[in-house]
Amino acid sequence: MNGNGTTDVLWNYPEDSDIDPKKTWQYLEFCPTEKPYLLKTASNGIGQKLTFVYSSSVDEYVRDVTVRPWTEGVPISVPVLAALKQCT
Repeated sequence: MNGNGTTDVLWNYPEDSDIDPKKTWQYLEFCPTEKPYLLKTASNGIGQKLTFVYSSSVDEYVRDVTVRPWTEGVPISVPVLAALKQCT
């Protein structure tokens, strides 16, 4: 629904379409902040730790539209690695 790559549930209330067309369709987002089962941290066992930060391909596409537009659009939203943070 919102392009972040997670599964959402969509349902409608056709009986409400006469009252408020915006309430005809509703959705529920199961994972509003991030997609589950992605690697979040890695440690080498002697003090070095990396934290992985993810974004969606749609977020990256929107970010690049004004600077350097992509030659192709985004067919589906997938999680992409946005940053690595090194922690000691």
